[in-house]
Amino acid sequence: MTVFTADQLALKAHIEAANAEFLAKCEAKGSTAVMTTVSDPAHWAEFGVFSIAEYERQSLISYISDAHKDAYGFRPRGYNYAEWSIADLEAEADRLSEAVTRAIEAEEVQQNQAVEAFEQAVQNTIDMGAGNRATALRWLTDAETFYSHQCVESFVWSQGILFTDYGRALVTELTDIVTYVEYDAA
Repeated sequence: MTVFTADQLALKAHIEAANAEFLAKCEAKGSTAVMTTVSDPAHWAEFGVFSIAEYERQSLISYISDAHKDAYGFRPRGYNYAEWSIADLEAEADRLSEAVTRAIEAEEVQQNQAVEAFEQAVQNTIDMGAGNRATALRWLTDAETFYSHQCVESFVWSQGILFTDYGRALVTELTDIVTYVEYDAA
């Protein structure tokens, strides 16, 4: 049987309390699938985390890594977090939170422009003789080979709009329009 220190037991209680608070918020919002943080002190000991302070520090470092990836597309390299104070880590986390917000806003603008461009291509195709939206979509996808639903998603992704409401609706619409090719026949 593993014996834990008072700090490790306090860490376990701290994480369990945070998990309970998080679950309550998720349930209030109607979430049906959530993930919580491991509270087993043995797990955290593997990472050199034995106290609440060390856990909070490690959580900040983890957040910084994730936020950096969300903001810039790659994880930070070359940082020596051992030299950083908690205040330094918090300041970096705040800076990265703002960078993530800007990246999300830029992505939304880009996606909106891509939706507008695709809609304009559909309208141009209708104006050039397609006559209706379904025919225009068939013409716009005619040069593509579709083996499965994933190929339809790939086409919509290549337009820069898959992860929009419009893109998801377009996938459903195209699923009924495109012609699928048997994989063996290709």
